[in-house]
Amino acid sequence: MEFKRHSFVKNIFLAILSALLLALTLPYPGWTIFVWVALVPLLLALRRTASVSSAFVTIMVFGVIYWTAVVAPLFQLNTTWWTGDISASYGPALVSLLVFLVALYSAAFLLPVAYIERKYRTLRMRDVFIVALAWVAFEYIRSEYALLGYSWGVLGYTLVDVAYLRESARIVGVHGLSFFVIAVNMLLALTCERVSRKYTFLELKKVIREFIFSQKEKYWTASLIFIFLAAIGYGVLRDVVASPPLHTPLRVALIIAESDDDSVGEGLYRSYRGKIIATLSTYPETDILLLPENVFPFFEIDEEKRSLAEKQPVPLPTREVLYQDLLSLSRTYGTTTFAIGSHSVSGGKKYNTLVFYKQGEIIGTLHKQRLVPFFEYAPLGLPIPLFESFSKGGPEEQITLQGSTISTLICSEVSDGSLLPGQVHVVLSPSNDDVLTSAAVGRVQDVFARMRAIESGAYVIRASRGSVSSIIDPSGRILKTSRGDTILLETLY
Repeated sequence: MEFKRHSFVKNIFLAILSALLLALTLPYPGWTIFVWVALVPLLLALRRTASVSSAFVTIMVFGVIYWTAVVAPLFQLNTTWWTGDISASYGPALVSLLVFLVALYSAAFLLPVAYIERKYRTLRMRDVFIVALAWVAFEYIRSEYALLGYSWGVLGYTLVDVAYLRESARIVGVHGLSFFVIAVNMLLALTCERVSRKYTFLELKKVIREFIFSQKEKYWTASLIFIFLAAIGYGVLRDVVASPPLHTPLRVALIIAESDDDSVGEGLYRSYRGKIIATLSTYPETDILLLPENVFPFFEIDEEKRSLAEKQPVPLPTREVLYQDLLSLSRTYGTTTFAIGSHSVSGGKKYNTLVFYKQGEIIGTLHKQRLVPFFEYAPLGLPIPLFESFSKGGPEEQITLQGSTISTLICSEVSDGSLLPGQVHVVLSPSNDDVLTSAAVGRVQDVFARMRAIESGAYVIRASRGSVSSIIDPSGRILKTSRGDTILLETLY
């Protein structure tokens, strides 16, 4: 009994060690090198657990610690349209409870992996594939189909800076990149188990050779080597021979402006107006001008009438005058398409929308498709009071400008690459990270945007108020980036 207790405590320690190491690979610490070894202690612990129940406890300890690090920044809220200042209204205790519940929910998706890891705990190369594929499968289910969804905490994002290997996300997506991470960790865990005894050098050499190159193992080993070499080779090929994604160059600009006197009123509009005039007067050849999400909350658009809606959620006496001034700016700089994040109404439904203006007219709209549960819609029909309830846009919405296909990922949508159409050249991603106080959120969203660029083979233009804004090329490289009040310009080829 004493031995079992000691073994259980040791396994819990290993789970905690893995959670802490993996937390260091998140974009805010950014020590991604640890991702190749971070899960080794956890995998060893799961293989050594005495029962299924102890394996579940081990994975839950790991999951809650790691997922608390992942989701904690999401609950550091400023005053928002939906919830008010949750920190001020309800206190740190409720925030901590919310973080814990979301962490617990996410950790539950690792429980099947714990069961599989314990069931197939032979010292075989096939176990590398079994555990890696199981992890990726449940990671995908959590991100795409679960109630909360979203790909926060997906391991594949840690490879966004790994040259060549990251390019394979164009084929297998970010979840496919997670396979490489788990496979390496699992291979190291099995190797550690193989060499845990005291061997002479010749004995150790024989053990490793039998593990990797024996008759039973060589085909699994060859398959794993082939997968890694194929992924790297594909990355090299794309880097060398990839053709420019655009047939006609597009000159893009994004503007972030801050206002000291009126955060949601006329002062904010005047701040952006000044920057728009300064930018387009200096660079009149700009093709697309992008502003952040809902930067003018007092301009809610009636899509059917192509004008301001009669009822506005944010009252402003001068809104009609300001809106006519915006249309006048669009006519003055008639060669530029203005892309402005707004709320809109159509057919009695409200949408979070990217509205396109040219020569004083609305020429198109793209709607947010993946809404935030509990904030933008009530999941499962739950009776939750919301300040505003939004509707989802249609699948794979897009427009065409100068021969290039334009799509959008509005704010939190940037974490979901499945929303993009099969062929897209430029992705516009307006956001408002100002609703969150944590600087970590902007860094995570920027990593998401880079991965979406790799997956889609498109440029991603991310304009975020209160956080990181970037212009990203189809290989995930940042061409221009800045934080806060800024103007970024780039010609896309």
